[in-house]
Amino acid sequence: MLSNQHYRNRFNEKLYNYYCNGFVQGINIFYTFDDIDGGLDLTPVENIVRTVIRPI
Repeated sequence: MLSNQHYRNRFNEKLYNYYCNGFVQGINIFYTFDDIDGGLDLTPVENIVRTVIRPI
């Protein structure tokens, strides 16, 4: 979806609004993205669980 200019612009506006309100990626807000086939790429979710929620 980020290849769609309208969607990308809205996405960037949201990121900026989050930043302006004190949200920092990887600290108190996390993003997930679709994989190349349109499904959810679970790798970022697994990394968040492994490193932030339940560190080993």
